[in-house]
Amino acid sequence: MSTFSSSVPTYLYATLLSGQYAIPAIYCEVDAVYTNTVPVDAYRGAGRPEATFVVERLVEVGAREMEMDPVALRGKNFIKSFPHQTPVIMTYDAGGYAASLDKALQIADIKGFEARKRQSAHYGKLRGLGFSTYIEACGIAPSQAVGSLGCGIGLWESAEVRVNPTARSKC
Repeated sequence: MSTFSSSVPTYLYATLLSGQYAIPAIYCEVDAVYTNTVPVDAYRGAGRPEATFVVERLVEVGAREMEMDPVALRGKNFIKSFPHQTPVIMTYDAGGYAASLDKALQIADIKGFEARKRQSAHYGKLRGLGFSTYIEACGIAPSQAVGSLGCGIGLWESAEVRVNPTARSKC
């Protein structure tokens, strides 16, 4: 097992299960299985794609079962007041999820989708429409989450540039 791999299905997955939705309670249990296959490790966004898939699939299924527009269901359940404490350790300080989704819908010309779908069908092509929204957790930062792992510093890269009175830089 690689050094960081155990945090992918636990800390990097479970802590993002709330996504951008105001979910009052979340329970996550992870079962690990060791095999004789080659080790895997985190690479760019590990944990977030898995958590996003679970949450967004639940939203889509819920919308279908309630015969509701999936966009409307998302908007109804987005977090609207901040700071927001999720049930899975993260605290969000700000967010404009509805505005971001509205802008994406505008750019994608959703109102013109049916016409494009008909045109595609005329040429024997299928055209579908799907949605997914997510929270991007980058470096986790010096937060409650990192502290609970025993880290006293943030998990990000940084630099500091200072300019003295003679305008010469000091690094």
